[in-house]
Amino acid sequence: MMHVTVSIKKERPDDWEDGVDEFNRRYINPPLSSKELQETVVKSHRRKDYAHLCDQAPMVNFCDKAKCRMCKFGIGGSGGSSFMPTLSGMTIMMSDPRVYWINVDGERIELNENELNSPREFQKKCLRELNKRPDLIKDKDWGAIVNGLTSEATYAEVPPELTIRGQFLEKLEEFCTSRTRAMAPEELVLGKPWTAKGVTSFKIQGLMDFLKRKDFKDLTRPQVQQIIKDLNHDPDKAITVMSVKKEDGTYASVRVWRVPAFDTTEIDLGMEDEDAQTHIPF
Repeated sequence: MMHVTVSIKKERPDDWEDGVDEFNRRYINPPLSSKELQETVVKSHRRKDYAHLCDQAPMVNFCDKAKCRMCKFGIGGSGGSSFMPTLSGMTIMMSDPRVYWINVDGERIELNENELNSPREFQKKCLRELNKRPDLIKDKDWGAIVNGLTSEATYAEVPPELTIRGQFLEKLEEFCTSRTRAMAPEELVLGKPWTAKGVTSFKIQGLMDFLKRKDFKDLTRPQVQQIIKDLNHDPDKAITVMSVKKEDGTYASVRVWRVPAFDTTEIDLGMEDEDAQTHIPF
C-alpha cells in the first residue's frame, strides 16, 4: 500500500486519500481496516511525498523499472519532483543511417541513433524540441526502455536511394555511363570504365578515385568490392585479368572488376522537331 500510494498521489493529487481507500477495498484481500489505513499509510504520506520503493522488499522482487518508467504515473511520472515522459509508438525508418520516431507524452519526435542510444542525448533532444527535461537515468535502465520500444516498433521501408547501398549504386552507374568512359579497352589503364558485350570492366582504383571526387565516403574499399561481387550472378567472375595493348605495341595485364552493363537506352519524350518549335506563336 505504501508503494501504490505513490502512484495514486500522482494520478489524483486532490483526492488521493479517497483513491487509496478505494484501492484498499477493491484489491487488498483482506483489506486493511479504515483506522489501520489512516494511521499507517495515509498518515505517512501526509507528512511527505515518497518515491517509488523499487529497491525495498517486497517490491524489489517484482519491480520492472523499464516498464514502470513507461507508465504515466510510474517512476519519474507526473506529479512528483522527478520527470520521465511516457514513451511509445516507435517507427524505425530503414534508411542509412536509421531514423527513429517515437511518441513522447503523445508528441512525435525524430531521433537519430545517438539520441536514441544515449539517455543524455535524449534528454537534450526533449529539452530542445519539447521544452521538457526528462530525468537522467542509468544506462542499463535506458537500454531496457529502448529494447522494449524496438521490440514493438513498426518498420518503414524507404526507397533504395535513401540507403548507403542505393546511393553507391547510383554513383556506380554514373561512373560506368559517364561521358568520360573509355572508348577502347586500352583506356582501362587510365582508370576509365570500358563496356563491351553487356559487361562493364574497370580498375577498382579508378572507381574509388571517382567516389572520392564525388565525396562519397560511406563505404570502405572491401565493402565496395563485396557489393560488386553481389551484382554478378557468379561472384567468381566479378574480377578478372585483361590483356591490354600499350602504346608501344606490347601488351599489359590489367586486373579489372566487372559488373553487368547499365541500360543507357535514351527515352523518346516525343518532343516536336526543331522546325516545329520555331513556329510557336508566343
